[in-house]
Amino acid sequence: MREYGQIQSAFWQSPDAQSFSDAGKLLAAYLMTGPHTNGLGCFRLPDGYVMADLGWSSEMVTKGFAELFAKGFANRFDGVVFIPNFLRWNRISNGNIAVARFAEFDALPKGESKSLAARAMLEFCGHWRDADKRVLETVCQTLSKGYANQNPTQPNPERTKIICGSPGGEPPENDPPERPKDSPDPEPPTKPICLTNAKAERLAQVTREAIETFNARLGKPNGQLAAVHLANEVRQNQIKRCLPIARQICEKVYNSQTVTPQFWTEYWDECDKDPFKRGDGPYSGSHANWRPDFEYLTRKEVMTAVFDKAMSEQAA
Repeated sequence: MREYGQIQSAFWQSPDAQSFSDAGKLLAAYLMTGPHTNGLGCFRLPDGYVMADLGWSSEMVTKGFAELFAKGFANRFDGVVFIPNFLRWNRISNGNIAVARFAEFDALPKGESKSLAARAMLEFCGHWRDADKRVLETVCQTLSKGYANQNPTQPNPERTKIICGSPGGEPPENDPPERPKDSPDPEPPTKPICLTNAKAERLAQVTREAIETFNARLGKPNGQLAAVHLANEVRQNQIKRCLPIARQICEKVYNSQTVTPQFWTEYWDECDKDPFKRGDGPYSGSHANWRPDFEYLTRKEVMTAVFDKAMSEQAA
């Protein structure tokens, strides 16, 4: 399982990094090496994750991303981060890694960040299977106006204009007076949060991520096990039962209890190394026709055994 992220030493001597504030440098390092980062540099990262991991306020998170966006280091749309040069710095070296990276791409929610990631994947990697390449090319075509011909290392001024102005991209007719530079930042409005709904939505999300990454690695036709087609209440209950173990593993490996798509991708990778768990057997006697499935591999005792074996092999 992935235990670390990397930052090239040259990053700290680059003009971008030297121009960052201390908070900007910390956020940039966090985005490249943090527990939610994947192998694409495109991943879901709500404010709450950053606030919990860095101990920042909501205002600090907003300012930090504004700085990195202005410098062209990272974009974030609808809670999904995209680092334009991540794949330039972390090259995909062979076809097997490309398959794993495409599974991470496939698990991303649709949106601007996913489209930008598809373009970067085509630009910085040549190991894609023909079918995967066609998918990436199709997703690239969904880039909004202003991104299609834009250098991926630069922020999008048109996007900024649309966000800050009216829906059509023009400034609103009645702009508020400009705030004096030395005046304090206005307090952002607060919204009540329904914890029950938030937990239910989070469980549904983790279940979808577990299923999507399982199908990408072990489910037919990518693997030999029965693919999962329903992310229903039955599957959510199964994931809910194994979440305590999953959080313990994430705490051990990533120093965070947040269960991310990266965790599931790397967990299925470990299962795929075991002939018994990937469907090769041997199976005999009354179990000759039995094969592992999603429910079996998400049992608490199975997850614990897979993790212990992975740690023992790394220590050997």
